Amino acid sequence: MAREDELERVLAQIAPAIQIVDREFGETIVTHQQQIAQQILNSEKVGAIVAMTGAATRGAYYAKLAAGSKVDVWIVGFDQDLLIPIQSEEVDSVVVQDTRRIGQIAVENLGAQMRGEKVQPITLVPPILLTRQTINDPDITRLWQFTQFAWDQQ
Repeated sequence: MAREDELERVLAQIAPAIQIVDREFGETIVTHQQQIAQQILNSEKVGAIVAMTGAATRGAYYAKLAAGSKVDVWIVGFDQDLLIPIQSEEVDSVVVQDTRRIGQIAVENLGAQMRGEKVQPITLVPPILLTRQTINDPDITRLWQFTQFAWDQQ
């Protein structure tokens, strides 16, 4: 709910001409999210769908695929790694969490607490916008890189 409220607040400030025409809440089941997105696409002329969860992002993407070329709508998603749909421009952007940085901070904070040091009660890590233009940026690609360990040399 905080994510939706903050999006609406910022959107009203930076793009007051954009109107939110529908708010639909669904479960974490992708097929239900797809049905919701299909209803929105069939009932109204919308320019974009902002899918606030990973399941909603996939559901909106599948609904757009099912509608085919008769639908020209942007999809802005959250919490996904939809690399191929972004490369093919079927999904316009995805707001992703910097999970590597979040994990790094968590481990640093645990270590500090074990040493008896104080840590901040809340740590904010800004999200990263994944688009076709940013998909090859180092800040994005590092999210999907795996560290290679030479286990045989340990």
